[in-house]
Amino acid sequence: MTQTFDYNKKQAKAAVHALYDHHKSRESGDLLADEEPPLYVQIVTKEMFVPKRQSAGGKKIKAKHALYPSDTSICVFVKSDAEDIQKELANGGFKNLQVIDKSTLEGSYSTFEARRRLANAHDCFFVDDRIVSFMPKLLGKPFLEKVNKTPMPVNVASSAKINQMNTALRVQSYRPKGGVINLLRVGHLGLSEKEMLENLDAIVKEYLRVSNTKSEAIQELSLKLAKSPALPFYNSLP
Repeated sequence: MTQTFDYNKKQAKAAVHALYDHHKSRESGDLLADEEPPLYVQIVTKEMFVPKRQSAGGKKIKAKHALYPSDTSICVFVKSDAEDIQKELANGGFKNLQVIDKSTLEGSYSTFEARRRLANAHDCFFVDDRIVSFMPKLLGKPFLEKVNKTPMPVNVASSAKINQMNTALRVQSYRPKGGVINLLRVGHLGLSEKEMLENLDAIVKEYLRVSNTKSEAIQELSLKLAKSPALPFYNSLP
């Protein structure tokens, strides 16, 4: 059951607007700046969370609008036939794409440094649902603990995989870590501010649902870009 959570919508709107303005001011002086960078919600709980054993794919948090821009860099881990799947996905509209089969992942990406470079090379990761259970071992703990880098399962053998992947671009995997802070992607600055606020509302509610967190356990909610201060829009009294 989805919980209701009452936060100040005006403060959230003001925080979103301020971050859009912050990015525009930085972008005007930096030709290499990301045109549509991600925006995150930082969730601080009152008590430290101790994660229990969880599935390799994590839990799913769904937004109303796409979390990633149309030109986002995507990597897909597959059991086999990487070249054929690459062509099929490219024909389906995924252009900025890398497909890696399991044997290549085991060989070429066996070191920590190779895995770190791979995690930093793409915005979004998918995994053939036949090899999901191998991901913790093949990718390593540092890769899976990066924000929004946990690969999302997709039925690569299905003719509907392109539709599945397009739908999944509105979804992120949530893998709780020990501590009081969680960072979740809300969207990208290619969205309108209204769409971003709609995503924010959906994601906060989804977080409460999948994490089994009561609304009264939330200490603070804030919004931030990767390289900006966090702007609080909700704070609970101690």
